[in-house]
Amino acid sequence: MANSCPRYPLGLNPFEKALLTPGPLGHNDAASPDSPVWLLGDTPGPLGINDHADPRIAAKANEGTNIKKAQVRGAWDPEAAASFLMNPINGWTGTKSQGRCARAVRMAINAGNVATPNNPVPASEYQDFLPTLGFVPVNLSGYKPEVGDIAVFPAIPGTRLEYGHIEMYTGERWQSDYLQPQKPNDIAYGNGFFANQIWTTKPFTIFRKRGSK
Repeated sequence: MANSCPRYPLGLNPFEKALLTPGPLGHNDAASPDSPVWLLGDTPGPLGINDHADPRIAAKANEGTNIKKAQVRGAWDPEAAASFLMNPINGWTGTKSQGRCARAVRMAINAGNVATPNNPVPASEYQDFLPTLGFVPVNLSGYKPEVGDIAVFPAIPGTRLEYGHIEMYTGERWQSDYLQPQKPNDIAYGNGFFANQIWTTKPFTIFRKRGSK
């Protein structure tokens, strides 16, 4: 049959515009020109070169926007952050941990309009990182969870939790890279709070940041 085979190998048509790097179903991806500035740097390219993940490109983009970091951080929207985690399209509503709690919460923070430059990888290191973003520790005496609260748990060397754990309160439950199950003693800090499962004797910190509203 005529024209039954493409003239050029897939993706190599010199007359066809290259596709954008896909995000979750094409949404919220760093390579998309419609993505907000704070998302730049999240999508890697070949060896990190000439891609939005290249810090030189991200810095250049930030220079062109004339948006100050303080202005970005002052727009914290905890409801938007929680909605990001709860939306199934973003991939964090399963029933089992993916071992990516820090990534899930970081992306939720970004969705709440707070940039996370030079973010750490281990969850436990958010203990020192969150205060640089304007989050402050909450007094746990008589604590009542609020949407956007973030709990950080220390690392336990020699276990599967050697990098610690981090989670966010969505208004319905504590969530990380999965829907954390309810436990009988959750009532102390809220439905699905992780400390009641493992860190019953380990120190943890709950952080809160006030929104701009």
